[in-house]
Amino acid sequence: MTLLIRPARPEDKPAVLELTRDIWEGHDYLPRVFDAWVQDPTGHFYVVEVEGKLAGLGRVSFPDPGEAWLEGGRVHPQYQGQGLASILFAYQMFVVRRSGVHVARFCTASDNAPVQHLAKVYRFRRLADSLLWEAPAGGTFEARLLDADELPAAWEFIRQSHWHRLTGGLLCEGWVWRRLTQERLAERQQAGQVWVWPAEGAWHGLLIASVDLEYGDVTCGLIAGDAEAMPALARSLRAWAVGRSENVQAVIPEGLDDAQAAFQSSGYVLYAELKQSLFERRLHP
Repeated sequence: MTLLIRPARPEDKPAVLELTRDIWEGHDYLPRVFDAWVQDPTGHFYVVEVEGKLAGLGRVSFPDPGEAWLEGGRVHPQYQGQGLASILFAYQMFVVRRSGVHVARFCTASDNAPVQHLAKVYRFRRLADSLLWEAPAGGTFEARLLDADELPAAWEFIRQSHWHRLTGGLLCEGWVWRRLTQERLAERQQAGQVWVWPAEGAWHGLLIASVDLEYGDVTCGLIAGDAEAMPALARSLRAWAVGRSENVQAVIPEGLDDAQAAFQSSGYVLYAELKQSLFERRLHP
C-alpha cells in the first residue's frame, strides 16, 4: 500500500465532500470550513492518499503562541481499520513537535474509542469530560454587558471560578477550546459578549458568549457565579442568540453541578447520547 501525506489543495474539495458525506448523518462541519482551511497560511491542513486516492485528512492549527490544536481527523470508510487514523495522528504530532509549541490539545466524542486510545498512546491527559445542552433561541435578555472598567474585577472573578480550575483556564467555542487570556477577555467585552448579572447593583455572575467555530451556533464559552445568577445568564444566552442562531448550545464540564442545574432549569435539554472529552499534552521546549 503506497501512502502519500501532502498539503490539502483546493482541487481536493470534491473528494473531501465525498469522504464526509455520511459522517454525523451528513452534518459534518468540514465542507463548510474546507475553503478557509486551505487558504489559511498559519495552519497545517493535509490529506493522505492511498494509491493516489484521497483516503484521510487532518489539521493542526495554532490558536495562540506556543499552543497547538489538533482537529479534523477523518478516514474514508473504505480505508477504516487499516491503521490510517494512527498514521494521521502520528503526523499531527510530528507537526506539533516540529513547530516547537509547549502544549497541544484536542477534543473528541467520549465514545470515540480509537481516538481515546491514541490519546493514551501519545500521553495526552484528559482535562475534562463535558455534557452537551441545547435549547432554541428566544426569551428575554436579563443580564447586562460588562463595562470596560470592570475587566480587572471580571478577570479575578474568572480566575477564582470552578470553570477556570476544571478546564485549566480555557474558553469553549463548541468543539474547539482556546486559552482565555486577559487580552481575549477584553476582545470579547468589546464585542459585547461578556455579561454579568444582575443588571443593577453589584454583580455575582458572569458569562462569556461564544460562537461554535465548527457549526456557527451560539454557545456558552464560560459561566461562573452563584445558583441565582447562572440560570439568569443561561436564559440571557438564549435571548442573545435570536437572529444569530436557531439553537443555543452549552458544553459544560462534569463537576460543575450548579452550572448543569442552571442550564437544565433554563429550558435546555441534555444531549444524553454524547459527551465531549478534552485532552491536553504538555511538551518540553
